[in-house]
Amino acid sequence: MKHWRALDGVRGVAVLLVVAYHLGLPHSSRGGTIGVLMFFVLSGFLITTLLLRECDSTGTVRFSWFYARRALRLLPALAVFVPAVVLYCVATGRSGPTIGSAPAVALYGANWVRAVRGFDTLGLFEHTWSLSVEEQFYLVWPAVVVLAGVLVPRRRRASAVLAACLVGIVVSFAWRLALWNAADPAGSAARLYNGTDTAADQLLIGCALGAGLVVAAAPVRERIGRWCAPLAPVAIAFLLWIAMFRPGGASAANNHLYLTWGQTAFALAAAVVVGACVLAPSSPVPRVLAIRPLVGIGRVSYGLYLWHYPVTVVVAERLSGASELARWSFVVAASAALTAASWFVVERPCLAFKRRFEPARSPRPAEIGVSPVMAG
Repeated sequence: MKHWRALDGVRGVAVLLVVAYHLGLPHSSRGGTIGVLMFFVLSGFLITTLLLRECDSTGTVRFSWFYARRALRLLPALAVFVPAVVLYCVATGRSGPTIGSAPAVALYGANWVRAVRGFDTLGLFEHTWSLSVEEQFYLVWPAVVVLAGVLVPRRRRASAVLAACLVGIVVSFAWRLALWNAADPAGSAARLYNGTDTAADQLLIGCALGAGLVVAAAPVRERIGRWCAPLAPVAIAFLLWIAMFRPGGASAANNHLYLTWGQTAFALAAAVVVGACVLAPSSPVPRVLAIRPLVGIGRVSYGLYLWHYPVTVVVAERLSGASELARWSFVVAASAALTAASWFVVERPCLAFKRRFEPARSPRPAEIGVSPVMAG
């Protein structure tokens, strides 16, 4: 079974873009959205690969074990994070949306709060909307994979999953186009950006990549790898350009283009990068993504994603008179300390226990493999 270090690097780049955006660093105006989109594509690819591998080994998906693995990966850190932020708000007398939104965050419904009420409605939990989208995806997608195996012969399961992905991508994209209301661009932006249905194509593009690599014969995968290797530099440059230099300003027309056609285009570019990491790991982009600092950041990205945003907001409030460099330095130091504590005290012990719920391996090697840790 392969462990693609470059995919940890993809996760590292994604979380750094999000952190830079929330810090307000120069040339990071779209960093948050591009970073989250990269997470979505990567999650779709990894989870689909794992599910198809389990079906190949055991004939089905053991739902209780799948959700036990997801819970052990995601819930412990969140179970520490949410009460800690609430306690901080109570201790400091900070009222407002943070405490009120805690139940929605804990139950993975934060994205729909933002979709209905608009942006900036979750307080210190504002960034958790993307975690809700992914968790809702985890609840539905295993059943789709199993259903595909029921409706078609087992040997064609991956092909059926790929077909379902392609249909879902088209439907999600068309639904975004239909929901856009030119008379209410702010409301449309909140709905299209935060809705699970309107973000589904980003996840499904990653799912389609995972299913497609299982369906494809070895020569076809080699040919795809040869295409991805030269396209990956163009794709990553495109994503970084969008993240750093949001074209067209903040006009309604630009938001319409970004939120409808743009999200699908950016997700396809991210899929090219992921494909290169898997199929052409010795090409330039995967080799850069596999460097130790990016891999290390990627492995602890969940904790960093959780903690950096409230730290950023609190530091901006408490040190409003300090220089930007001082505030940025304090945020980086405090976020790094909390991330390390989350990883070593909470997450890594749970990851060790999570391996008890891994399915038994088939003696026949799978076509595409991934280390279970990567799906976290």
